[in-house]
Amino acid sequence: YIHDKELLERCLDLLKLESKFDRVVNQATQVFEDRVRAKAELAEQTQGVDLINKVLNADLTKTVLKISDNPDEHEGFCHVSRGMMLTFRNPSHHHLTDAVSREEALKLCGFVDVLLSILEKAEKVK
Repeated sequence: YIHDKELLERCLDLLKLESKFDRVVNQATQVFEDRVRAKAELAEQTQGVDLINKVLNADLTKTVLKISDNPDEHEGFCHVSRGMMLTFRNPSHHHLTDAVSREEALKLCGFVDVLLSILEKAEKVK
C-alpha cells in the first residue's frame, strides 16, 4: 500500500521484524523531512520543525512551497507537517522506545505516503 519508492525501501524491511518499530517512524519521518528539503532546494541542513517553519509557512505570501491555491488547504498541510515533526519525528530521533506497534508504524507510513504525494505536487514560489 506504500507507493513512494524511497519510503517503501527504507521501511518495508523494518516492518517485517518482530520489534523496534520506532525505527520505522524514524525512517518515515526522515524521508518526509528530506523530501521537503529537496523540494525547497535548500542547501542548508535545517531539520525538523525548523525546516517546516522555514519552508511551509501557513501564510501563502511567506511560504517557500505552495501546496494549494486554497489558503485553507495550504495552511492545513503546513500544520499537519509541523505536527508530524513534533509528534512523531522528534521522539523517534531523540529517544529509543518499544512502545510503537507494527500496526502503528504501518499506519504512520501510509500517512507519510499520502503527505509525500501531496508534497510532490507542491510549487516552489520563493
